[in-house]
Amino acid sequence: MATISLRAKTEQTKAYIPLVGRAVAARAVETVPFLFLIIFFALGSFLSNPSDKGNLLIVAMMGILFVALLIWRLVSPFFIATFERYEIGADGIHISSGIIQKKQGILLYNQIQDVQEHQSIGDRWFGIMNLTIKTMAAGQGVGRISNLSVEDGRDLKERLRTRTIQSMGPGRKIVKTIDGNTRDGTSMIESPFPINTKKKAVLWIISLVAIGILGIGASIAGAIALGPLAIGFLPVALAIALIVFFRGLDRIIYSAATSYAIGPDFLEKRYSLIAKTSTRTPFAKIQDILHTRNILDRLLGLAGMEAETGAKQAIEEMNKGEKMSRFRELIPNLNQTDSLKLQEQIIRKMGIKETTTTDLRATYPLERIKPLKKTIGFMGIWGTAIIIAFAVIMWSTMSKPEISAIVPQWIAWAGLLVILVIVTLLNLAYEIAYFKTYDYSDNAEILTLKKGVFTITTLTIPYRNIQHIFVDQDLLDRIFGLYDVHVASAGTTGMELHIDGVNKDNASRLRDLLIRRTTKGTAKR
Repeated sequence: MATISLRAKTEQTKAYIPLVGRAVAARAVETVPFLFLIIFFALGSFLSNPSDKGNLLIVAMMGILFVALLIWRLVSPFFIATFERYEIGADGIHISSGIIQKKQGILLYNQIQDVQEHQSIGDRWFGIMNLTIKTMAAGQGVGRISNLSVEDGRDLKERLRTRTIQSMGPGRKIVKTIDGNTRDGTSMIESPFPINTKKKAVLWIISLVAIGILGIGASIAGAIALGPLAIGFLPVALAIALIVFFRGLDRIIYSAATSYAIGPDFLEKRYSLIAKTSTRTPFAKIQDILHTRNILDRLLGLAGMEAETGAKQAIEEMNKGEKMSRFRELIPNLNQTDSLKLQEQIIRKMGIKETTTTDLRATYPLERIKPLKKTIGFMGIWGTAIIIAFAVIMWSTMSKPEISAIVPQWIAWAGLLVILVIVTLLNLAYEIAYFKTYDYSDNAEILTLKKGVFTITTLTIPYRNIQHIFVDQDLLDRIFGLYDVHVASAGTTGMELHIDGVNKDNASRLRDLLIRRTTKGTAKR
């Protein structure tokens, strides 16, 4: 039987034993829906065409696949318990796994970003849980500890959190927790600012009703004016309604199933629907904070907040070809003022003393030619695509005399010119609006970047977490004499946090300022 044991002599030895019997029962319960699916398919097939041998063959193959899936699901807990070993040492978690190909490794405490607990529906019924230990490495499988009891899982999670905080330096204060309360008597703060799902749900319902009314009205009006040709209005309205329905329903379910808590030294986020997931992230491991507001959020006075730790999702940085990974914990649908208060609380718990920033754009301004440069770049790609697509359509249709007699070619090409002018002007208007909202500021400890038109994002990154700073130019930048200053942490890539469109002198001065701030911030770790 596999055990997860403690090797450190300073702690009481404890073994965490996987509960194989409960895991087998949980996997069996989770496989039952596949059996019902096969039964329903078989009944439908035989009732529709009892003499068709092809249906019998399909059902037989589905049955074989189900048996294979069931055997694997029932046997896998025994393999996990037999061939996986985890030992908690003084420096990290020592891991040994594999049957044919043996693997051994170690997850160092100072590289652990967060520990996530997960329960499927079967796990919840039988009282077991799984832990996933996440680092900034892209792979996650080696950090998974499966089939522990809920009590053992939470106890092990607390030990790992304590070891992780201890590994960050001698000055870290550790406050241990039991069942949501700290061992010194203070409590975690459950959802200090409420998640407002009702506003989004009401707007979603209103949107569906409005789309339905407009679709039916357009169909009726079109039927009066165009006759049978208007039948196309209704499918379009239905397609839009379905998109709004499923997209809105997904966001509402996510919001309703999400909760969070603020601990003395960690942020905990929970998602509970069919499966249950809980992630506890030490504040010291948060790399940066992203504050987002889309059009609907601004209409309803809401905002979302993401804490990035530098784990989970592998990302390839475009300009360097380097691979890094990150993990975002999104807290959605907070009231705007509450989201700013929560952001400030988290920033202060990260060890940042000063949150007020000074405007950098006034000192290192963007060049006014930037919107024109962006528009030329956009039209160089999309304008060319529009012209090619239009030319193909012209070639395939205008060669037919009956069509060319109705629409002369010069009218078609004039229409294309009008379309290109309209698209260019719209994009230029967008880039001017983007230019006006683009803002960046800092103080001795943090750098912030605000940008966006339809969705406004504000990224806040402590200087001590910046990994590298660089300046680059694309082809159009070189033509217009513009430079981009990029900043990247373990949570962001240089393409996300970059100050785009300064002249050469300001790019050099801004880069030097960021390097000085980063050097001082890193020295204070």
